[in-house]
Amino acid sequence: MGYGAKRLMEIAAEKEAKKKERERIKQEKEKEKKRLKKIEHKKKLRQKQNRRAYLKRRKVILDERKAKGDEYGYFSVYITKNNKKVRFLGTSWWKLDAYKIFNDAVEGNHKKVLFPQTVYTNRKGRVHEALPIKYEILLVKKIMKEGEETVASFRDENGKFVDNIIVDWKDHVILDKADWYVEEKFGIYGYHPRKDKKTYSFILNELLLNNEDTGDNMRRIMVYNNKLIIQYLEDFDFVKCYDNEQCKTLYDKLQRDITSLKKKYIVFMGEVVPEFVSTWIDRFEEKTGWKRNAVFHGMTK
Repeated sequence: MGYGAKRLMEIAAEKEAKKKERERIKQEKEKEKKRLKKIEHKKKLRQKQNRRAYLKRRKVILDERKAKGDEYGYFSVYITKNNKKVRFLGTSWWKLDAYKIFNDAVEGNHKKVLFPQTVYTNRKGRVHEALPIKYEILLVKKIMKEGEETVASFRDENGKFVDNIIVDWKDHVILDKADWYVEEKFGIYGYHPRKDKKTYSFILNELLLNNEDTGDNMRRIMVYNNKLIIQYLEDFDFVKCYDNEQCKTLYDKLQRDITSLKKKYIVFMGEVVPEFVSTWIDRFEEKTGWKRNAVFHGMTK
């Protein structure tokens, strides 16, 4: 059955409408494509302009840093304990910035710590041994070029130059180093010997300076073996050090600090004289209940 003239005209009109719609969609796609291409072109142009501006600014910065003697690379700052890394402080891609991290850390640390730790107790079963401990802060540079030197020389405590090398990090070299301080803590009778040790600041401020300048509150400071004695009118406190040498160092620092404060009610008597040793041992026995042999002992267990 064929179509009538009216229906044929309708079909032709529908085809023409679909054709026009396809043309319209095609034109819109081409228009959108051109729009996106234009945006992409502007974006790339802006990126090139930004890149040129960045390189221009960077050249100025590089020239300024070069004039100051700065160096580009990978620099890091670490804390070591007996030559082993124990703490990371920071990194920088610029040498002078790394030195700022290093110098600020050293300055703050040396101001904050009043009595640095120099020994520690090595416990092996019943054997307790006092061993030296040394903390250092290192400024380290990563070697970028093959053949660069990895050995650095620094003076030791005797003034001799000693080669320093990072054995487990062979592509790095030490640029600078300094002593790093960790606050020592002391056992004070009446406090838990391990869980409640006290710092130099506590000894100075709580045991000595929390007093009035009156005769009845006179305090006498003296040394017996590894014990710093703080004698009051009728009683005494004492601080336990690692050994007699550390006790003398603590005594000397307290004497310097208190002398500068002009506290006349605190008197420094030096070491207990031999004729009073037996009397003091009796007082230790009475106060602590320790055996005489434990009082004689001149090193902290």
